[in-house]
Formats: sequence, structure tokens, C-alpha cells
Amino acid sequence: MRCHLVKSEQQWKEEKSCENCPFLEERELSVMEFTTQHIEGVCAITEPSESWLAKYLNTNNFIPGIYCIRVKLLFSQDIIESL
Repeated sequence: MRCHLVKSEQQWKEEKSCENCPFLEERELSVMEFTTQHIEGVCAITEPSESWLAKYLNTNNFIPGIYCIRVKLLFSQDIIESL
């Protein structure tokens, strides 16, 4: 996982993109291929540029939102290379 942004399945399907991952739209990749329900812990980051946790998660340049602390599922090598 690249950005760890947490959204409901409905939000992902409606928006069909990730605000933090423009490469998905540029390559016409399905955002559903790059999401998972297998996460551990969540946190709310309201000011990414000021947050020590955002810096730790390497999300300090992303939009404010709910982020998972850790992804528990491994992806196939093809998906990892796409990220």
C-alpha cells in the first residue's frame, strides 16, 4: 500500500480514485486492485504537514483523513511493482 488512506468500500467505488495516488488515474488502474480491508489500527491526521505520526507513516504530504497504521495483507509482485 502506498498511502494507507482509509475509506469505505462505497467511497472507493464512487470516487474511483485516491486523492493521494494520481498515478492510478494516469495509468488507468482500478483503485479496487490497490485497496484492502486487512489493516491494523487507524488514526485521524488533520494537519499532515504538522503531524509527527504523518511523518512517521510518510503521509505528511497527503490530504487530511483517516489512515491505517499497518497493512496486514501482502500483494502480488505485479501489484507491488505497480506501486
